[in-house]
Amino acid sequence: MEQVRKAQLSINLPNVRTVDAKGLPVGMDYVHITTLAQVQLGQMLADTFLQTHQTTQPVLLPVQTETVTSNAPRRCSNFVLDLLLSPFR
Repeated sequence: MEQVRKAQLSINLPNVRTVDAKGLPVGMDYVHITTLAQVQLGQMLADTFLQTHQTTQPVLLPVQTETVTSNAPRRCSNFVLDLLLSPFR
């Protein structure tokens, strides 16, 4: 596991950032992180995303060109993505 972590953290590609989950609580299977740890990891990912994009070029987001008139749920509903994109809408 340590060898894999070292390889992952040594990746140096443009526009690629790593977030280290080491130390987050692991569940009863000793493999997967707990639900609370997933939330914490999500916050770490969001912080990294925001830090990265505050210091680089603006993020280009798709523009909605048609008016939504349906109450049907969107195909890719994702409250985290909606939360992150809300300042750009």
